[in-house]
Amino acid sequence: MRIHTKTYGHVIRTVGKYQWDKANGHTVDVDDPQVVADLLSQPAGEFGKEFTIAADEPMRQLGLSTRQLEQLVVDGKIATLSQLAELKVTAAAAETLGHSRDELQALVGRAKAALAPAPDAAPEAPAA
Repeated sequence: MRIHTKTYGHVIRTVGKYQWDKANGHTVDVDDPQVVADLLSQPAGEFGKEFTIAADEPMRQLGLSTRQLEQLVVDGKIATLSQLAELKVTAAAAETLGHSRDELQALVGRAKAALAPAPDAAPEAPAA
């Protein structure tokens, strides 16, 4: 999940193997669901939550709200679009994530479609 920190300037934040700094715009792709859950679960400080889901998080293209994205990572241990696409849809998984089985199957299908390579452009017609 693409995580942004409100840190600005030359301040560097490091959590495990992940580092937020000016060079990466204080935004990092974190593929470890436990690290994401820990970052998003930190209590808000004086200026609000330090770590948030970035506006350009790829799973947002699935139409998920910030709360739904947080639920995916905290309850479902899913931090990336590819992890969601590989999810085995079961009644238990659907219940854990607060969806019906059909809704979760559709969400997994949308994740797979988002990861699919774009079809090759049609070949150009030969010049006459």
